[in-house]
Amino acid sequence: MDGDTTLGRQRSAGYGYTVQKNIGYVYLPADKTAPGTKLEVEVFGQRVPAEVTPDVLVDPKGEKLKV
Repeated sequence: MDGDTTLGRQRSAGYGYTVQKNIGYVYLPADKTAPGTKLEVEVFGQRVPAEVTPDVLVDPKGEKLKV
């Protein structure tokens, strides 16, 4: 959401253990896809802050994996 405007519907979500963040995938209008764009996501009736990231969140070296 951007203010009171619904921009899209979340397609998938989960917790990224290696990046220690909640991750959600959503299709956005092109003018809202700039990295760092602040938005909100409604989760079970509660709005929480969200931010567009420049790329997929990964831990490429596996440095944060817990064994």
